[in-house]
Amino acid sequence: MKWLPKFLIVFLLVPLSISITGCQRTENPLGRKTTHVFSPSYLHKQADAAYADEKKKNPQSANVVQQALVQRVGQRLIAIAKRDYPQHCQGFNWEVNLFEKPKIVNAYCMPGGKIAFYTGILPICRNEAGVAAVMGHEICHALLRHGSERVTRSMVVNALVIGAAIGLGSSKMQENNRKAVMAAIGLGSQVGLILPFSRNHESEADRMGLELMAKAGYEPAEAPEIWVRMSKQSGGQAPPEFLSTHPSNQSRIAELISLQPGAQAHYKVAPNKYGKGEDMRF
Repeated sequence: MKWLPKFLIVFLLVPLSISITGCQRTENPLGRKTTHVFSPSYLHKQADAAYADEKKKNPQSANVVQQALVQRVGQRLIAIAKRDYPQHCQGFNWEVNLFEKPKIVNAYCMPGGKIAFYTGILPICRNEAGVAAVMGHEICHALLRHGSERVTRSMVVNALVIGAAIGLGSSKMQENNRKAVMAAIGLGSQVGLILPFSRNHESEADRMGLELMAKAGYEPAEAPEIWVRMSKQSGGQAPPEFLSTHPSNQSRIAELISLQPGAQAHYKVAPNKYGKGEDMRF
């Protein structure tokens, strides 16, 4: 066990060096303290380039009705984001596009406000309120700077693993034991650090996104229905929650239902009410 002190020193000092040099401490819109390695402007620039590439590779949906619906919902949500979170929208160059990808059930909002919807998620959304629930969730990932946090956390975890490898490599531990320790560290970093962090991000975006859609005038009761439909489509097949980057569908449904009183209060005072809005046309 003579290798242990040196191994621990490397294991701890490598991520510490990252945290000391250049990290920014800030507070997200929900009041949680966060740490970031990269500036918003840097990530916005990277996201803009990636989004431009996305537009070159993927065709826009030719369905005029669906395009108009997604654009309409996007502009209403963006207006509320600008009104209520002006500080966190700084540097955002908003853009909304619906891409013709019927087999991809996905949507995202990049750092800096570039929003993509794939047509494959529209049957799950079903109506404007469903689109608002999904888009509000994705917009809030960007406002909460979750992508930046994940990059920072990944860098620290990678530094831990590299530090462990360096420490173990200089030790007299037998090769099979060294491999077993590295495998345990890798699994532990995923299950203990990365996955819970991601699930917390999803829960934060669910909570804030629900408020955003309600403030924009969309019926918040439609949000849990998204995950009911998602669960039915997947047939309930999903990894255990502790091995997933997302909360289980059932956890999300329960959480979104529990948040309804607050969301309904925002919906009640919204200046414009659209309810579920227009239904999708397929």
